[in-house]
Amino acid sequence: RAPEMLQGATGEHIENNEHAHAHVPKESPSLMWVPLVVLAIAAAVAGGLNLPGVFTLEHFLEPIFIGGLHELTLSGEMQVALGALAIAGSALGILAARSVYLRSTKSVERLEPEILRRAWRVDEVIAAFFGGPGRAIADGTADFDRQVVDGAVNGVGVAVREGGTRLRETQTGYVRHYALGMAGGAACLLAFFFVRVGL
Repeated sequence: RAPEMLQGATGEHIENNEHAHAHVPKESPSLMWVPLVVLAIAAAVAGGLNLPGVFTLEHFLEPIFIGGLHELTLSGEMQVALGALAIAGSALGILAARSVYLRSTKSVERLEPEILRRAWRVDEVIAAFFGGPGRAIADGTADFDRQVVDGAVNGVGVAVREGGTRLRETQTGYVRHYALGMAGGAACLLAFFFVRVGL
C-alpha cells in the first residue's frame, strides 16, 4: 500500500501543479514575436545612434521633419540618466511579472482587476453596439436601399416599359388610322393659329 499512497500523493501533487499553472501565459508563435524582436533591436540601435556625442540621428532625419522637431532642454547626462531609469523600471517590471506569473502557485486573478481582465470592456461595448443598435441601423439602411433607392430605379424601368406598351397599341398598321391622326394634328395646328391671330 505504500507505493499506492505514494503514487496517489504524487498524482495529487501533479494535479495541483496543473491547476496552479492553468492560467500561465503562453508564448506567442514566432510569427508574432519575431517581428517584435526585430523592431526592438532596431529601436535600440536608433536610440544608441541618438545618444549625445554619437551620430545624432535627429540631425540625419532633420530634412524629413522640416523644422517640426522640438529639442529637449535637458543636458546629455540627464537624458542618459532618464534612459537608465526607464531601463531599470522595465527590468523591475519584467522580474515582478516573472515572479507572479511563472513562480507563484496562487491564482493571479486577484492581482488583476476585473476591468483589465475584460480588456476595459472594449470588446463587450463593440459587440453590444453591433449586435443591437448597429445591426438595427444596418438593417434600416438596407431596407431604405432596397425599397427607396432600388424602388425608384425599378419604378422608372416599369414606367418606361408600361408606357412603351401603351404606345405600341397605337401602332395598328392601318393607313386610315395614320391619316386620321395627321388630319387631327393639322386641325389642331389651324385652331392654334386662328386663336393666336384673334380670328
